[in-house]
Amino acid sequence: MIKRMIYCVFALFCMIAISSAYADTSDTIQPLKDAAEQGNSAAQCLLGFMYKYGEGVAMDYKQAAHWFKKAAEQGDADAQRVLGIIYYKGEGVTRDYKQAAHWFEKAAKQGNADAQVMLGYIYYNGDGIAKDYKQAAYWFEKAAKQGNADAQRVLGIIYYKGEGVTRDYKQAAHWFKKAAEQGNDDAQRGLGIMYYNGDGIAKNKVYAYVFLNQAAITNEKAKVNRDLIEKTMTPQEIARAQSMTIQDVLK
Repeated sequence: MIKRMIYCVFALFCMIAISSAYADTSDTIQPLKDAAEQGNSAAQCLLGFMYKYGEGVAMDYKQAAHWFKKAAEQGDADAQRVLGIIYYKGEGVTRDYKQAAHWFEKAAKQGNADAQVMLGYIYYNGDGIAKDYKQAAYWFEKAAKQGNADAQRVLGIIYYKGEGVTRDYKQAAHWFKKAAEQGNDDAQRGLGIMYYNGDGIAKNKVYAYVFLNQAAITNEKAKVNRDLIEKTMTPQEIARAQSMTIQDVLK
């Protein structure tokens, strides 16, 4: 662990030096390349990010893929995650969903929540591998328990529809609430609809309006839902709902 921290500090020092110069010269990036070529995974990963985003060097997806793979092969979870994205999108490599799944799984098994989400989507959509809702639910739940809002939202949908799991409206509401608390507008919309329909939770038009009204700030579908529900409410119910926040409902 201490050795790894030393590597990271060294890589950060190199990054600061490179960023200040903001030019691809042997004097500025050579120390970092030397460290990367000697097997320093932190330096390899940092070089990958630099080439991927063109920070301090000319953007070069092939070089980015090269260095991320070097770090990924050493077990660096973040490099494995990014390499999965690279193969998924075909950035500097031939697009290969199976390779993407392979690297996402490597990172996911190390507890990388973002990789768990990506692996969940691959199984959910059947990208390059057989569609498997059970595996999708497994990986989304792993990430959701780490606090990933997108995973919580999708897990809510999975439980609501019963995809790869037994349909469970209470679990759907539970995960929608988790994501809604983090500001996920799709989860807020989903929870609003559940309150309106009374799916697994007590039917409550006021609460439905509260969630849909919050989601409507950034979500057009939620705005449509809110406006439809408003037509079924009394002026008193609307006034009460407009005086509340989602935190009032969730507390």
